[in-house]
Amino acid sequence: MKAIDITLLFQACNFFIVYFVLRQFVFVPAMKIIVKKDTEEQSLRNAIDKALNQKQQAENQKSSKWLSIKKSLHALIPHLSSKLFKVHFADAYKQQKKEDSGTLSDQKKQKMKKVICNTLMDVKL
Repeated sequence: MKAIDITLLFQACNFFIVYFVLRQFVFVPAMKIIVKKDTEEQSLRNAIDKALNQKQQAENQKSSKWLSIKKSLHALIPHLSSKLFKVHFADAYKQQKKEDSGTLSDQKKQKMKKVICNTLMDVKL
């Protein structure tokens, strides 16, 4: 009966030795790797969210600039504004130029060119 108690004691000692060795060399490094992967994944998700927010802001900015261009053109040449945005800009401009040659003053033409150029320079495609 003493032999069983001694073997049980050795088995318990072996169990605790193996437990501490596995804990030190397997479980702790594995947990560090898992935590590192989780933090990397979270940082990637944050970067994706940030990029999506920036994209949405850029799209909103572009649409607001486009709306301001429409309003500026409508204010400068209200009789042309509906035609300019329903058909291609170049074709409508050429057609209107043929129809109304000289109806726009040079000042209005320069102002319209300046608005268009400034806006096109600001809008990044």
